[in-house]
Amino acid sequence: MVAFLSTSDALGPVFDLRQLIEQARNTAAVAVNTGLTVLYLHVGQRIRSSVLDDVRGCYGQEILPTLSAELMPHCRRVRCSSTRSTKR
Repeated sequence: MVAFLSTSDALGPVFDLRQLIEQARNTAAVAVNTGLTVLYLHVGQRIRSSVLDDVRGCYGQEILPTLSAELMPHCRRVRCSSTRSTKR
């Protein structure tokens, strides 16, 4: 451990560094959540307009597993293969 971190006078800098780290984590989480929300919005719009021709109903429920199976090979590192979230 670095010597200045073990003294009682160094608690201020340690606290400040911990706050900076926590703020950066929170900022990153907000950015990721925002990005995912926008992605899901665009995916839903694209499915509705291009795949479903703006029609709602049973066909929409059938297309999600098929579309997911087609996308899986292209986005293996992304969690787009989960069928649990598409059955809500």
